[in-house]
Amino acid sequence: MVHLEWGTVVKTLNWTFIANLINFAILLYLLKRFLYKPALAYLDRRRELIASRMEKARESEERAEELVAQREQELATAREQARRSLEEARARGGDSECL
Repeated sequence: MVHLEWGTVVKTLNWTFIANLINFAILLYLLKRFLYKPALAYLDRRRELIASRMEKARESEERAEELVAQREQELATAREQARRSLEEARARGGDSECL
């Protein structure tokens, strides 16, 4: 059986504890430097990319709505011209029948 004095155990525990703290601090530093910062940078780039794509999608949607409105206006104009042409043709057709 090994007989250790209390002072020896406390010194051993303290040095072990201190070594573990130092190792833990080194681990935290390495994780932050090589994992956390690059991961955050990647997430920031990804967030910016998504935001720019969302903005482009909004702009495309607005442009599409403008084009739909423009085409509807052109269609309404074409229908009005067709209606006028029919009325003129009917009016001319009615005049020739009277002759």
